[in-house]
Amino acid sequence: MTDPVLVFDLVFAVVGTGGALLAHHFRLFRRIQRIPRRRIAELQDGTRARVLGTVREHHPVIESGMTGRPCVFYRVQVTGTEPGKTTLKPLIDESRGVPFLVEDESGRAIVDPMDARVDLVADAWSDERSFDGPTPRTDALLARHGFGALSQAWRSNLRMRESIIVVGDRLTLVGFGVREGDPTTGMYREGVTGYHVRMGGSVKHPLWMTKRFD
Repeated sequence: MTDPVLVFDLVFAVVGTGGALLAHHFRLFRRIQRIPRRRIAELQDGTRARVLGTVREHHPVIESGMTGRPCVFYRVQVTGTEPGKTTLKPLIDESRGVPFLVEDESGRAIVDPMDARVDLVADAWSDERSFDGPTPRTDALLARHGFGALSQAWRSNLRMRESIIVVGDRLTLVGFGVREGDPTTGMYREGVTGYHVRMGGSVKHPLWMTKRFD
């Protein structure tokens, strides 16, 4: 798969208070910590494990939807008012990504974000002045979701936030390791002829990744 693929973050939830948000992440941390940590070279087919590694490029990086930063995955969320209304509400939740590598001291594994649950903290935000001038990148984002023709007053009420995964980031991943390839040809990792490792998930346990629990 060489083209960017549209992926959706399945773990997004609206949390009413800061205390509830902290409790949510504490419970998530406890669940993740109970899953055995393994080096990539130790992953066994069909066995769920926790891996800590560094993101490396596998396919050409893409530009994030809001800021245009080079990345392997991004998520942009837009809130605003619908025409004729005054209440702020979620309008857009877009994620895109390309397959990348995660590397630890024992080897590398391919990660495909198509079916991943991605838990990230936003690191870029818009404000009331973000849409005053020409904004071709965010205009394209809005148009992709049916918000192409907006008045300046309507646009001034929009708020965007963006989170990304870039080459060099440290990730915690929880998923299943699968060895693929022809053992008689090639060399993907030192000492393992022909095979490469892919991390994935299942219907019951999708692949999950975060930058929170290094």
